Amino acid sequence: MDTADSDLPDAAVEHISQMLTLAKCKHQEAMALLGTPDPNALPRLREVLRLLEEVELLADDATSYVEADVMKAGHCQRDCTASGGRSRWLECGHASPSQTR
Repeated sequence: MDTADSDLPDAAVEHISQMLTLAKCKHQEAMALLGTPDPNALPRLREVLRLLEEVELLADDATSYVEADVMKAGHCQRDCTASGGRSRWLECGHASPSQTR
């Protein structure tokens, strides 16, 4: 999703970016642990699993922000379309379908 097309506040975009950066770091750490030989691999694999579960939670949280924004935009688009007229589109701040073509 291009942030230029987003209605998310700058703080939310920054928060999402931070979550995804943290998820990437945790994923890299997990992959590094997998690449290290260890005669007693079970504790290491548990740590990898824990890290990957954290990555999944961070990704889910970031996704929820974007999905909420998409749902809000879709709801607004339905409202704007149902009410008809260009003025309703301008009130909510979204481009009308004719403006996006």
